Amino acid sequence: MITCEAKQARERILEDQIVEQVRAVFAITAAHLGVDLVVPIAIKVVKKVGFYLVEFAPVQRADATTLETLSVASEVLYELHPPVPGI
Repeated sequence: MITCEAKQARERILEDQIVEQVRAVFAITAAHLGVDLVVPIAIKVVKKVGFYLVEFAPVQRADATTLETLSVASEVLYELHPPVPGI
């Protein structure tokens, strides 16, 4: 399962919100549904450029209750060409 936190340019990506999303996924899905791994991502608009995307390391169901911090697996800044109005 993948979770995604989306932010406008003026908003901050908050790690605790993403951790809560991961915990919520595990809380609303039963282990028998096969959801034993969550990959959290976050996207943030970067005005007049494009958007920033960060992928965090996968989280196992067994680790969700003690999860406090996330590790960045990859991050990238996408520049939109041609520019998109409003971004």
